[in-house]
Amino acid sequence: MEPGGGRREKLPPPPLVLPPAKAKEGPGSSSGGGNARLEKAKQRSAQQELKQRQRAEAADSQVCPEYRQSSIYDHMPATLTLDPATAHQRLILSDDCTLVSYGNLHPQPLQDSPKRFDVEVSVLGSEAFNGGIHYWEVVVSEKTQWMIGLAHEAVTRKGNIQIQPSRGFYCIVMHDGNQYSACTEPWTRLNVKSKLEKVGVFLDYAKGLLIFYNADDMSWLYTFREKFPGKLCSYFSPGQSHANGKNVQPLRINTIRI
Repeated sequence: MEPGGGRREKLPPPPLVLPPAKAKEGPGSSSGGGNARLEKAKQRSAQQELKQRQRAEAADSQVCPEYRQSSIYDHMPATLTLDPATAHQRLILSDDCTLVSYGNLHPQPLQDSPKRFDVEVSVLGSEAFNGGIHYWEVVVSEKTQWMIGLAHEAVTRKGNIQIQPSRGFYCIVMHDGNQYSACTEPWTRLNVKSKLEKVGVFLDYAKGLLIFYNADDMSWLYTFREKFPGKLCSYFSPGQSHANGKNVQPLRINTIRI
């Protein structure tokens, strides 16, 4: 009893406060675990993509021999020449338009046009392909830099250009003096055992195949597989020559005698 005769009421016990439960760490139970899983998934995807590419390249090395027979020359264009109207002003073409080199002197006083490359030292072939099977060879000996392949007839010719399939270019390149790559996104390094002297270019338009060979022994270099949307032209860039005499040799369309 409280003084004064009052009755003291019994207070309820204070609520029991428990510490927060510790999260159980394990797969999927924390952001760290989720991030780790995501990273592993990315790694698996990259590994699968690499394996698929390696399988495709291995298949190419087995399938492409069917194009290595002497009959490949039956598909060579009757004439393949360079189009002077597309040539950069610093490029020098031979009279028969089968040879292109870079001139270190002043640009030639050529009339500009939408067809002409104004930044990239490039030139297209005169012939446009919209079907059929074709083969040609390009002499690249004694050079330290070049780029050859195919381009859509309607590619941009002005300004700096990204040479890659999404821009309408399907090319391989020699760079850094002794390195070879396919101009994919990103570049794909080519396994070339010895310096290339001649490059063979094989186009099967209907099948969407563009195959590059070492033309001296017909060993496979690289294959582009594409759905070509329109006319294609051969593409050539001899690269810039240097005052020390490097890379002064021209690119030359090879005349094949059977």
